[in-house]
This record gives sequence, C-alpha cells and structure tokens, in this order.
Amino acid sequence: MNQQNCEIIISEPWNFESIDGKNIIRGKIIDNLNDTCLVFKANYDVSFEDYLIGRNFILYSRSNHSFTDIGLKNRIQVNGGLLPLDYDYNEDFEYLISNSKFVFIGTLYK
Repeated sequence: MNQQNCEIIISEPWNFESIDGKNIIRGKIIDNLNDTCLVFKANYDVSFEDYLIGRNFILYSRSNHSFTDIGLKNRIQVNGGLLPLDYDYNEDFEYLISNSKFVFIGTLYK
C-alpha cells in the first residue's frame, strides 16, 4: 500500500500531548484492513496513561463511513486502538483487533 502522511487531532482524552503538540499525532497510514479499519503508524512513540506506549494504531471509522470517503472530505472521525507490538503485515485482522487497546477518539486528516 502507498503510505500516506496524515495527522490525527485527538478530542478524547482532552489533555493529550505529543511531540507535535496538544492533541496531535502525525504519522502514516501503513495498511488498509477493510473499508472502515486501517493501521496508522505514528512518527514517534506515543504514551497513554503513562504505561501504554507504542506507535501503531488501529483506526476505526466512528460514523460507519468508509475510509475511501476521506478522499472526498479529507477527514474522518475515528476511534483509535493502540497495538502494543510491532505491526506485521502477516497478522490477521482478528489477531490485531484482540491485541489492541482503545486509547482515543479523534479526527484523521489527510
């Protein structure tokens, strides 16, 4: 898949901060799992609750819009699940889902 630079604006947790500033995570879409779920890799390690650390996230559309819609709107609301492991293109969808931890609500911008 052609990796696309993107940014996520975090709305919950409201007090989130990263290297890029308040409520921002920058990175790339690295895999499209299906129409409403993709894998996003941050440009740096991100910490939640001081013990959940990683840079790979599963993003789910919050409004059941397809991620193909992002081309029209340039943004889509998402739930973010942290993958506490290195993402492997060979892992199956169910394994990734069961090994992710919900950590944020935000908007993905392309």
